[in-house]
Amino acid sequence: MNSEKYHQFTQQLTTLCQADVRIVGLIALGSMANQDYAPDKWSDHDFFLITQSGEQQSVKDDLSWLPQSENVIFSHQEAQYGMRAFFKNGHLIELAVFDLEELKVARANRYRVLVDKEGVREAIENVVSLTDDIASKQEENIEEAFAHFLSNIWVGYGRYMRGEKLSGHEFVKNHALINLLKLIRHYQPAANKALLDNLNPLRRFELCYPEIGQQLNDAMNQPFQQTCIQFLQISEGVLADKHPNFPQDLYQILYSYLED
Repeated sequence: MNSEKYHQFTQQLTTLCQADVRIVGLIALGSMANQDYAPDKWSDHDFFLITQSGEQQSVKDDLSWLPQSENVIFSHQEAQYGMRAFFKNGHLIELAVFDLEELKVARANRYRVLVDKEGVREAIENVVSLTDDIASKQEENIEEAFAHFLSNIWVGYGRYMRGEKLSGHEFVKNHALINLLKLIRHYQPAANKALLDNLNPLRRFELCYPEIGQQLNDAMNQPFQQTCIQFLQISEGVLADKHPNFPQDLYQILYSYLED
């Protein structure tokens, strides 16, 4: 969806939600919030819909608030709050439907309030503040991420070599990667760190760390053993002179383990 059509859809959505008596709030998230970065042709519409208490399921079942709802070709309602829908033109919307009380369970960072009929702005500000607090506590426990990263490599490689290749890929290219990104974000300076996402360490990483991001992507395209080795090498390059108790001996043991 090009930029003009994207913003037209956002405006139509805002107008329809404003007119629907069941809906008390519309909160744009991610690129739809149009805060630190604008949506591009790859962006979906990601938002929270706040309803009158008791109207949540009605809004999920009756999509009259949704622009071009007649062009929805696939939709799915999750057990509680979530919902997604694909349109004939390939566009995707992802949303969660809450009443104001339920919104307290949500987590969010970048947002823009598009419709506020009763206390929505204050409620989402509280959600964002709580999200920041949770992210700060996770950041403080960076040593746990380091320990998990090292064990993710060890376990993932062992499973792959045993023949459990799917599980091996999951441990290294998912778990180890995410923990490695947490370590890099903590120890490595970046001029535009504010663009990073405190809910998902993978999001916009390459914008802040283009060189390391390229190294990690290159490593993921190598044979599995080499991926593990390069992940260790990248982490060593970032941490060796910054971590107060860098376990150099353990790294040598892991290199030997991976090259066996």
